[in-house]
Amino acid sequence: RDASSDVRRRALSGLLNAESLARSAAVLSEALDLERDPDVQLEVVAALRQLGTPFAVQRLVRLCSPAGRSGKSPEFVCAAMEALAEMHPTVAT
Repeated sequence: RDASSDVRRRALSGLLNAESLARSAAVLSEALDLERDPDVQLEVVAALRQLGTPFAVQRLVRLCSPAGRSGKSPEFVCAAMEALAEMHPTVAT
C-alpha cells in the first residue's frame, strides 16, 4: 500500500523469494486488487505466473473470466491469459 510504485515492486520481489509460496500468492492476489499502477499490475500478474501455485492459477483463471476482465486494460487481460497459458495448469488445479 506504499505510495511509491518502486517500493511496491521491491515488495513483489520479496514475495517471490519468500518461503511460503501459498501465502505469497494470497498477498499478491490482494495486492492486485489494490494496485492502480498499470505497470505494477502487469508485474503482479507475472509474479503470480512465476509462483505457479494452485491459488495463483485460480486467481489467473478469475482474471481471464468475463467478470475478472471488467474494467481492465487489453494489455492486462492479455498478460493474464498469456501467464495462464504458459503455466499449463491441469484441469485438477
